[in-house]
Amino acid sequence: MPNPLAPGVDIEEVPFASHLIEAVPTSITGFVAITGRGPLLGPLPSFADFLRVAPSNPGINLPLAVRGFFDNGGQQCFISQIAASDSLESGLARFDPQAVSILCCPDDATIPNAAAVMAAHCEKRKDRICILQTPQAVVPVATLQPPVHSSYAIFYYPWITVLSLDGTSSVTIP
Repeated sequence: MPNPLAPGVDIEEVPFASHLIEAVPTSITGFVAITGRGPLLGPLPSFADFLRVAPSNPGINLPLAVRGFFDNGGQQCFISQIAASDSLESGLARFDPQAVSILCCPDDATIPNAAAVMAAHCEKRKDRICILQTPQAVVPVATLQPPVHSSYAIFYYPWITVLSLDGTSSVTIP
């Protein structure tokens, strides 16, 4: 008989018919960006790698969002590049074979119905969440309402002020 861990305590492992719930990574983010149609970028393990493969027209919000992701402990991301005329669904579908757990569209304010499309995508898959942001306008918190109500969406407020990419000024971003 093995030595007990504590006096009077015996532990016996019993086989269980069910499978354990496996953990999934929460550090892989998918960014959908209006950069012009291009290939899926990634996996990108650092901001330096993003800068190396960044599209020629990344806009303002995408580079700052990616830098913020890595500055705050993010480990890996993918970027789905779409044209302004493309549907958001087409950009989201490019993440289907990837283990993306968080979705973000830094340009969602420029895409009609973006919040509902992103939340519906996450609700259908049930293995990822989306981050939604408020418009830039400052409104009283008591009157602020998320654009959709979903267990698969996170509503972010307020916008934050960060150092610009060139480090010479500040910029406010979602």
